[in-house]
Amino acid sequence: MNNTKFERFVAKKIRIDDLNRGKYIKEENELSSNYILLSNNDKVSRVNIIGLNVLELPDSFILDDGNAQMPIRPFNQEFQNHKLGSLLCVIGKVREYNNTKYVIPEIIKELNNILWKQVRELELKYLSIISNACVDKGIHDIKDEEHISKIKNPNHSRAVGILKPQIGIIDIAAE
Repeated sequence: MNNTKFERFVAKKIRIDDLNRGKYIKEENELSSNYILLSNNDKVSRVNIIGLNVLELPDSFILDDGNAQMPIRPFNQEFQNHKLGSLLCVIGKVREYNNTKYVIPEIIKELNNILWKQVRELELKYLSIISNACVDKGIHDIKDEEHISKIKNPNHSRAVGILKPQIGIIDIAAE
């Protein structure tokens, strides 16, 4: 029996445009996961994206998040029954074939309220602000409240983001 510990990578909330601009890296080691190397050197192998189903194809569909489009290629029939125009949350692995990136879904959830798209845009916006503030302060890994307190910027009093890395939630306090 093999006692190798397998750790699942976190599904990163990301814009499709960032995925498309990243470079696909294929790992030679079977135990390592292939990933997209983003411009900020983040490695993304699993994604959590929200978008509209804008085009149905025989073996896939196209998801559009308002910034870019990404093919979603479900190999399981249960993932292929979504109406054109429906808002979907797709969690899956990023792959590339013939220089075309696509997502193999693990979970597809139909969202009944279009406001979820706006929620995701706000999440991504504030994650970007926090990430940039961390880089400015020389913080590369947020571990606790001490690191979070260092990135608060009094010049941005309208929206103070506090990242809770354990569950990936941002509390936004408007003043």
